[in-house]
Amino acid sequence: MLDTIIATRYAKALYQAAPEEKEFVKIRDSFDYFIKLFGDNKELNAVLLSPAISPLKKKKIITDLSEKAGFHPVFIRLLLLITDKGRLNIVETIYNEFLAFIDKEAGIERAKLFYSDELSPTEQKDIQAELSRITGKDIKMELHQDPALIGGVKIQIGGVIYDGSIRNRLEMMRKQLTGD
Repeated sequence: MLDTIIATRYAKALYQAAPEEKEFVKIRDSFDYFIKLFGDNKELNAVLLSPAISPLKKKKIITDLSEKAGFHPVFIRLLLLITDKGRLNIVETIYNEFLAFIDKEAGIERAKLFYSDELSPTEQKDIQAELSRITGKDIKMELHQDPALIGGVKIQIGGVIYDGSIRNRLEMMRKQLTGD
């Protein structure tokens, strides 16, 4: 929870540091590349997250990597700042919060759709269209298969969860029958 609050502050500062839409795209592209590299390269991840490695050495690695990759200067400053503050462990959360700021500006709402059985493209589009109608915003959906739902779907938009799963319905029936 605290990490999300801190990440939101960094993401907001990054968002405000690049007010032009073109800058958002360049920063997002730099972020995309770094997150992929950070996640895929276990050695880089271990070095950058190691408390045994000094922040100075980590900053040197980040600077060299940034020059080779052609990262946006504002993004480089963010990486160096969170390295100094010992916050590289929340870089992915900062990334997600930064994307949320960009989406909000564009009138886009992110939704997570959890389902038990495969959904056809038509079903996905129907759900997306209904969510757009309900929220009044364009919806970007992340799909997550969850066999524990038994059937139906569960949707999370921001902090709100809409649970239309069979598992939830069975649990509600159980509570009604047992008086819980």
